[in-house]
Amino acid sequence: MEPEETDASEVRGQAGDRDQPDRVSRKSRQTAGLLGLIGGGLGLHNFYLGRMRKGACQVLLSAVCWFLAVRFNLVFSPFIAYFWGMIEGVLILASHNGSPWHRDARGLELLDS
Repeated sequence: MEPEETDASEVRGQAGDRDQPDRVSRKSRQTAGLLGLIGGGLGLHNFYLGRMRKGACQVLLSAVCWFLAVRFNLVFSPFIAYFWGMIEGVLILASHNGSPWHRDARGLELLDS
């Protein structure tokens, strides 16, 4: 049995295709950065960019921090998750083409407008 030949256009959309600079995501850098600044503790920017595991980790961390705040009166613990998200939001907003913070989960460059 002979292997099937694949067309180059079929291969372009695969997740392992991270080194093609001509491919651009439909996700906006400004939107991702603002979601990180506003709702970063809940991982909204990571869900927007398709990074589901990282977003779920941030939601879990937020839940644990809020539990600690309520149960043990640790007032500043909820801010841990929000600082993480805010820092990522700033990194996304300050990113430039080619940097890892300027890509979505599939490795495509984010839109700048």
